[in-house]
Amino acid sequence: MTDFCLQLPRDKLLTACERAIMDVTNKVGVDVNRAVTDPYYQHLLPFVCGLGPRKAEVMVKRIAAIVSLLPTAMRCSPHQML
Repeated sequence: MTDFCLQLPRDKLLTACERAIMDVTNKVGVDVNRAVTDPYYQHLLPFVCGLGPRKAEVMVKRIAAIVSLLPTAMRCSPHQML
């Protein structure tokens, strides 16, 4: 961090960082199929506009539940789920 960052209030710095992460995430995009199977990648979903932490968690749980109910023969690879 630079000296200027240390002079900012912590809450404003965190808000600016969160906005930057949200902007980049929405420009690059998030692969939902990968997010369902990769817990590390799931942490990007709350930064997708319109989701937020609660909706992202519910979405991942519902998709995982649907996939687990499918017979083994009907299950797709993670890249073919959605």
